[in-house]
Amino acid sequence: MLTCARCSKTIPEGQEIRVIGRSKRSPATILCQNCAEIVENKWQAETENPNLLGAVSLALGAGGIIAVVWYLAVTWINHELGLIAVVTGWLIAQAAMLGSGRKRGRAVQITSAVITLLVILLNEYLVLRYFLIVELKADPSSVPILLPVDLLQFLWYGIKLQPLNLLFWAIGLYLAFVIPTSRQLQRSTPKG
Repeated sequence: MLTCARCSKTIPEGQEIRVIGRSKRSPATILCQNCAEIVENKWQAETENPNLLGAVSLALGAGGIIAVVWYLAVTWINHELGLIAVVTGWLIAQAAMLGSGRKRGRAVQITSAVITLLVILLNEYLVLRYFLIVELKADPSSVPILLPVDLLQFLWYGIKLQPLNLLFWAIGLYLAFVIPTSRQLQRSTPKG
């Protein structure tokens, strides 16, 4: 006889539901049919009717704060910090889920990933503009915010200077897309 990990009810052999743990080393969790349905229904409800306006608003707000902090950190230490892109993806994903009413699913994933990409690109542009001002020893007010240089060419120049930043961007975008993924029980087959 096995016991349900959620309600402690005794489960007859062969009627248990084994849920795979987060890692290969963690043991499977045993649930009764009723508790497995409760968990699945709760997780299904997480994907229904997300507040996308709230998700966009909160994610953009978080992105704005991150952009300011990122820019100030770079100007303070005078070195680009690509690792912040990873934190950006994580924070914007959390903000998008919170703003959507603690929902998950494809719409929240796309919202989170797109806003993360926009924040990363905006910061890359602003950081490169800052280093251009430093290199030219120019007065910041004399350099326009929107430089006449093609944005993609300007960003490409930054990528060539710091190619490792692409890895950080990719990790940040990955986190922004994966964190709001809808959850599902990963069932294992009973050993026997």
